[in-house]
Amino acid sequence: MVKVLVNGDLFEISKVEEIVENRVPFNGTNIRLVQIAKDSKQAVSGLHFQVKNTECNVFAIGEFTIGNLPTAKVKEIMKQLLSDGYYDFSDCDFQPMMFVEKYKFDEGKSKPYFCAGSLIQFYAPNDVFNYPANTIVPPVNIAAQDEFGDEKDDLSDMSDEELRQAIYELEDTTMLRLGQMSREELEKEYDRVILCGGASHPRDIHVPGRDAKGIWFAVDFLGTVTKQLLDTNFEKVPYELAKGKNVLVIGGGDTGNDCVGTSIRLGAASVTQLEMMPKAPECRAASNPWPEWPKVLKTDYGQEEAIDVFGHDPRIYQTTVTEFKKKKDGTVCSAVLVSLEPKKDEKTGRLSMVPIEGTQKEIPVDLVLIAAGFLGSEGYVAESFGVKLNARTNVETVNGSYRTGKEKIFTAGDMHRGQSLVVWAIAEGREAAKEVDKSLMGYTYE
Repeated sequence: MVKVLVNGDLFEISKVEEIVENRVPFNGTNIRLVQIAKDSKQAVSGLHFQVKNTECNVFAIGEFTIGNLPTAKVKEIMKQLLSDGYYDFSDCDFQPMMFVEKYKFDEGKSKPYFCAGSLIQFYAPNDVFNYPANTIVPPVNIAAQDEFGDEKDDLSDMSDEELRQAIYELEDTTMLRLGQMSREELEKEYDRVILCGGASHPRDIHVPGRDAKGIWFAVDFLGTVTKQLLDTNFEKVPYELAKGKNVLVIGGGDTGNDCVGTSIRLGAASVTQLEMMPKAPECRAASNPWPEWPKVLKTDYGQEEAIDVFGHDPRIYQTTVTEFKKKKDGTVCSAVLVSLEPKKDEKTGRLSMVPIEGTQKEIPVDLVLIAAGFLGSEGYVAESFGVKLNARTNVETVNGSYRTGKEKIFTAGDMHRGQSLVVWAIAEGREAAKEVDKSLMGYTYE
């Protein structure tokens, strides 16, 4: 039996495999180890262990990953494990006890990990369940092992197929029942509830012709593409959504970039992306010195692909839509655009972008994707649980806490801080879990 020592804890390993992962393409996004890969081109290397049993006081370890190791170091460790059956990781620079969920987007063909540290461990001090809205792929959660029955207490003995089937059975029973429970029933059955519904309320474009067919919110469009790919095991690509069409993307952020890249891959005839704000400088301005966040021009993969395919950057800066026009059958056929300029309000002192008279122009459009940001969480969730929203339409919490005004209700992620990055969702989820654990047990593991 192979053994490894990690911070004084001895682990008996039933399986060890090398991980050398490049970024995994998924719906216009490249999934990779968060905060481990130092740039978009670096491969992630490390070792993935399945734990047979342990001699340490961790509740339910099934497997863990030690990442961010040089490839040469991985080879050296594997060689020693094969020859000596033992390796000591105690001197490695990593953060232990980082909770993470492992997702298999393509039935095990690749194994991307979302994580918040170099060492990932699966553990469960309390029963934990994840109730995401619009879940497409269920998370592998070692904490749910009690639902599988006593004969499956040791998840490390389960094959990938057995584990996957157990998760689907869990989704078909527990998740279905949870989805049918009212707010009152949830609060009665569970000691604590964490609201992590995201900030999915999209900002709309209120202009004439908005009711035309062929105008989508960006996340709805991207979700439709993703679901069809996953439902058909990537055998059917929904080219009909964009092939041969003139696509207009409204919004210059990450979601807008995903829309640009996805539309191109679906065979769009042209892609135009509107950005209300002025074009950022290519180099730092004197007023933006290091170590401030660099306010410089960012060209992401979507724009790069557009330049390769169409020969030019798809972005038009300081521009917005004033009207959509439609055919007799109600489908969108063109958009009227207008240029904008910054202007300061003399009363409030606020700077805003205002239309420039005489700059209107009309462009042909067959598909419109609105990626203009989000306005916080869906109001019906907060209303149902009786929690308040703050001025930014985020769920209001006690100062310095993840607890809402109701003792049993907590919140985290976008629902708490507003639409943001996955690394913030990971960090807030971890901190909220600690606070919930402490509120239940009187202490928590740091």
